[in-house]
Amino acid sequence: MSFSARITCLADNTVMELLPNERCVEHLSEPGCSFLAEHGFSVLVETAAGERVLFDAGATESVVPHNLALLGLDISRDIHSAVLSHGHSDHTGAIGLLNCPIYVHPDAVGARFLVRDGEPRYELTAHGLGVENKQLVPTEDPVEVAPGAWATGEIPRVNEWENPVGFARSEGEAIESDSIKDDQGLVLVTPRGLVVITGCAHAGVINTVQCAREITGVDRVHAVIGGFHLIGAKPERVQKTLAGIREIEPEILAANHCTGLASTATLLTEFPDRFVPFHAGYRLTVPDGDSA
Repeated sequence: MSFSARITCLADNTVMELLPNERCVEHLSEPGCSFLAEHGFSVLVETAAGERVLFDAGATESVVPHNLALLGLDISRDIHSAVLSHGHSDHTGAIGLLNCPIYVHPDAVGARFLVRDGEPRYELTAHGLGVENKQLVPTEDPVEVAPGAWATGEIPRVNEWENPVGFARSEGEAIESDSIKDDQGLVLVTPRGLVVITGCAHAGVINTVQCAREITGVDRVHAVIGGFHLIGAKPERVQKTLAGIREIEPEILAANHCTGLASTATLLTEFPDRFVPFHAGYRLTVPDGDSA
């Protein structure tokens, strides 16, 4: 079957094997070809033109290179461009092994923390984003990183209810609240519509899709893939997200990583004909041509 894009999950919190393929998703991990999982996120985008774009790089230097090798690819040789969704360590682990342009928002640099009980408890700093990394391409604006593939740049926070809470960053000695303004998505323009990929969607999954529509001028959404950051979300936010998804009407929802078990179950229940799992070793193929 000809395709316009293939999206392979290289890093997610979960790996599953010995399952049959389902709809548009192929399961690549199997005994003798076992993908690794970690608390992190990374996907490989392959276009019909032969471009390979890495979106995020997992939490460590081991998982993404291992899983790429199972595909016959080398992280330092076979990736043409990379995009970082934001500067948290579970998305940037293997960036030091890349040998290609890495598109990143300038605010991704700096000390970052997860807040618990009002205090910065867990460090999330993305090491390797300093000035010594000459491959970094800092940009706040949308940029086409490959034909038909756009990094969104900074995402307007249209829906304030999607604003992130519980994060902090340090500026010198001071610790301040972090709005994670560096959060961005990757958008593919395909004959089936937009494929919107989020790392954690700290800017909000609905805000991210709205931004993708503005950048591309395309309203139709084929798929929304990635972390939706609904873990521990209040019911009001979950319900507003569901309403936004109904308005968007994507054909495919493939939520993983930081979406959370309860919210993932809700998405599956509310959209049983659209939801597909998307763990490490899962590949989603966007066919060439318009099905409408």
